[in-house]
Amino acid sequence: MISTLWLLTKRLPIKLVTCSVLILTLGTTPVVLAEKGAPDNDAPRGNTTSTGTRGGCENSTQGELTVLAPTKEGKTASVRPTFAWFVPDTKPLAMKFLLYELNRNNDFRLVAQIDLTSSSGIRKVTLTEDIPALIVGKRYHWKVVLLCDRNHPSKDLIAEADFEVVEMPSTLRNALSTTKEPAQIVQLYAQYNLWYDAFGEALRYEQDTRLKQVTVTLLNELAKIEEAQQGQKLRRIASSQQ
Repeated sequence: MISTLWLLTKRLPIKLVTCSVLILTLGTTPVVLAEKGAPDNDAPRGNTTSTGTRGGCENSTQGELTVLAPTKEGKTASVRPTFAWFVPDTKPLAMKFLLYELNRNNDFRLVAQIDLTSSSGIRKVTLTEDIPALIVGKRYHWKVVLLCDRNHPSKDLIAEADFEVVEMPSTLRNALSTTKEPAQIVQLYAQYNLWYDAFGEALRYEQDTRLKQVTVTLLNELAKIEEAQQGQKLRRIASSQQ
């Protein structure tokens, strides 16, 4: 990981650009917060650490609905992390992002729900100030639901993963304070296995074609540590971005 991203860093003389967009989605509606669990059809299917995809609504050959995150032991050092996923379908469809907190009784409490309209490719959501900050040391579960047919919820496609919010290591904090280069920042997050933060940083500059290869490299590196099926999905997504 270090050597690969180091080479990219050396090849990318990039100036830091300002990004004020905290939620990059396609037609979002206001966030809905709840203190109790979501309806049964929205609730997580137990304490899972795997993605639950079944392909695209259109049976696309471009891949499956997939979260861009570790399926096991995902971590972030941000209390307002970025969540990214891949949508294969070209037809705009209704979509939901749901975030849950795992409490002491291993029950899930709905923290946020955001209604979206999907489009194909890599998409993301970053938690904004109107959503309560996540808590260091807590475990969470998130999912995206693609509503293929509103009249038949059983046809919904789901991708999901668990993660934990952790303290940022002091060594990482010190290293980050010495650079403003996006590619170097991505490299540092990935070095510390903070994949949510690495993808969040890379996707801040997704309109910069010079940084696109950084995202491709992240996908391929994450694929190496994932189980075979998820790794294959990630490599396929990486290939589609080149």
